[in-house]
Amino acid sequence: MLNKVSIVEAIFETSEDGILFCDTDGIIKLWNRGCERIFGYTENEAIGKSLDIIVPQNMRQKHWDGFHRALSLKHTKYAKKSLSVVAMHKDGISVPIDFRMNILEKDEKTIGIFAIIRDVVETTTPFFS
Repeated sequence: MLNKVSIVEAIFETSEDGILFCDTDGIIKLWNRGCERIFGYTENEAIGKSLDIIVPQNMRQKHWDGFHRALSLKHTKYAKKSLSVVAMHKDGISVPIDFRMNILEKDEKTIGIFAIIRDVVETTTPFFS
């Protein structure tokens, strides 16, 4: 019989959407195959790196301001609505994405942020095509 942990692991590993988790310093701790496809970095290349690897240089200050604000408030409006931004692929090209994020807490302590990311270019297929 499948347990909750094995089901969550299977979802994480097979999702076409990117799923990542970073600690409160913005260091990537989890990175799935969806992230590999969207951003071009393998799991081994991304784990332990700053989110800066996917945030364009000209957006980093705004990104980190929002990141730290969400952590201090222990809340983000982007848990319920998507944020559309341009991210950066390993090859240096711009990647339009939508994402939602949530603050993750354990034992009433904030441990980081997780995000579910969708490549906008790949979601533009008409529904009835």
